Amino acid sequence: MLAFHPGFGGRSGDLDGRRSRGDAIIRQEFEIRRKETGRDIGRSAERERDSMEKEQNQEGKEEERTECSPSGAKADRGYRAGFLRGSMLGALFTFGLCLGGYQLSRASLSFSSFSGKTASGSEAESGKLDMGRVKRKLSKLQEYIERDYLYQEDSEKAEEGIYKGLVNSLRSEDPYAFYYTKEELSEDQSMHRGVYQGIGAAVQQDPETNICTVETVYPGSPAERAGLLRGDVIRRIDGIDIRSMNLRYIVDNLVRGAEGSSMELTIERGEETISLRVERGEVNIPAVRAGTLESLGIGGRDSDIGYLSLSSFYEKGEKDFLAALDSLCEKPVKGLIIDLRGNPGGDVEVAAKLLDYILPDDLGSFTDGKAGFQEGRTLLVYTRDKHDKGKEWYAKDGHSVELPIVILQNQNSASASELFAGALQDYQRALIMGSRSYGKGIVQTIRKFTDGSAIEFTTHFYYTPSGRNIHKTGIEADIGLSEESGAEASDGDSQIESAAAELRRRGS
Repeated sequence: MLAFHPGFGGRSGDLDGRRSRGDAIIRQEFEIRRKETGRDIGRSAERERDSMEKEQNQEGKEEERTECSPSGAKADRGYRAGFLRGSMLGALFTFGLCLGGYQLSRASLSFSSFSGKTASGSEAESGKLDMGRVKRKLSKLQEYIERDYLYQEDSEKAEEGIYKGLVNSLRSEDPYAFYYTKEELSEDQSMHRGVYQGIGAAVQQDPETNICTVETVYPGSPAERAGLLRGDVIRRIDGIDIRSMNLRYIVDNLVRGAEGSSMELTIERGEETISLRVERGEVNIPAVRAGTLESLGIGGRDSDIGYLSLSSFYEKGEKDFLAALDSLCEKPVKGLIIDLRGNPGGDVEVAAKLLDYILPDDLGSFTDGKAGFQEGRTLLVYTRDKHDKGKEWYAKDGHSVELPIVILQNQNSASASELFAGALQDYQRALIMGSRSYGKGIVQTIRKFTDGSAIEFTTHFYYTPSGRNIHKTGIEADIGLSEESGAEASDGDSQIESAAAELRRRGS
């Protein structure tokens, strides 16, 4: 799910990475999710526009949602296909890919891949696809197939292939562009509710070696029942060596299957080679893990430090996060650790609601005096498209959390995770510890058609309150920590212990 902070690594509008990210570990999930993480980077419906388009009831204009997560197969620097969360991201992107993060619309389409080399005259100059020419060629192709093709044509698959091919042509520049069939969209939506068919294990793949390592085994999942452990290296699935394959191919061809069917995993655990039989089934992914460090048995066992881990920014996570936060504040606790390691992002609207609950409504320092922004309001996040139009989110619920906060992040914390951490950093309301985040500062929009299919593509940049876009740069942690710990809190997690120590130091 798909599979991801103070001191951002870039200025406003700076889209060039400060360092190579090619060595970043790809966090993906081994259960199909169309992110990164990550179908990740954050989904929100730009609701006003959605409403108007639904009223118009036109094909391709009736429903729109915006996402901020690098879902699995979509991400360009990882999250190419994911085991449970995929990259993710979110990133994320579970053994059943979270392809977080495919992450088009309008009758007139414009693609950089359709250049003057394939069009002429005004079409070449404008970069627009010559639909008349395409229709004529498709008609001729269909004529050849009907007259000479030896086998029976599957017209439904042929039509889907045309749409997928058109949208996939965008992916040289936009790895989040994706065409969904009705069935794929339904599967994607169920995963955002934290339920999917798979085995329930999040896996990271090294882009240099293709080695797939288990990062998380979800409680009560088929993977846990079979004995799969965090740190296991997966070598074979049903006897097939997967070391030369990317995650998307592995998931599509080896992992996916009917509920109740099983697969054999050959894994390396230390010096041992072990075979495990894992049955596919329904997996419920917990969105939030929360409690005091004492109650959870982690990070120094403090009874007055709260811990709250969020796996993604979707509706279920929003409700559980707010309920857990209220519970911790009632105990009360003296400090809070918010763990976003491996969180690939999700819905911008959800991230904004969580920020609204934490921040007061009147922190207007970044926007006062700036055209287009409201005076004296707490700006949470804003987006801008190629026409310099977009949306702003402001705090408005009258609630705030007055606790010292430490945010834990890693290289798989992406999109909505980054805008959440970045806003708290801008207002100096949280200390960020860990490593540089993923660096996804763009937003995807999903538009549904009347037949239930949909298209997704990149439409906006997003900015933190101070005006920073962190696309391809990420957020640098205020205090760097080693990468030895995974995104899942466990006994001996040194990063949680470091965060707790920092809260104790600041509270003393």
